[in-house]
Amino acid sequence: MTSSKTHWLRTTIVVLLICGIVGLALTAALFFGKPDKTTASANIQFTFEGAPEGLAPNGRPFNISEIASDEVLTTALREAGLEGTYTPEQLRVCLTARGVFPKDMVDQVTSYASLLDFTTSRSTNVGDYHPTVFDVSLSSDFDKSIPKDKLVALMQNILVAFRNRFAQVYANGL
Repeated sequence: MTSSKTHWLRTTIVVLLICGIVGLALTAALFFGKPDKTTASANIQFTFEGAPEGLAPNGRPFNISEIASDEVLTTALREAGLEGTYTPEQLRVCLTARGVFPKDMVDQVTSYASLLDFTTSRSTNVGDYHPTVFDVSLSSDFDKSIPKDKLVALMQNILVAFRNRFAQVYANGL
């Protein structure tokens, strides 16, 4: 009877050890096999008159997607010293710019307004709101081996190039 108990205990310990070794090997393979994506991010805030209406200082509509234009990305690559290494097309896929909306935006847009109540009015609807703060991020999907400091420097150069392009195109003229 005792030999069957020790046999059962020995078998259980061996199975647990094998599971532990397999789990450790699998964890190491997953951890070291696929490096995490590195990102550089920043916020852009427009504070000039007309920005909440989506208008530039010269009165023309502007679009944040111009941050991914060939001109901006080529200038940023040149300033970062990476012009021959990467192309604007590679960066464009990894560059995102999203508007930051207020937390109560959904409540404002979907608020119920009775047709019989003439004193209430909806303050905002989807077409009327233009964000003035944007989250911009650049991921390392175009080159997994790019160091974090080079990615951050490239992001800073993209922001400077966009600022210069924005000032050139949308500034108030004489």
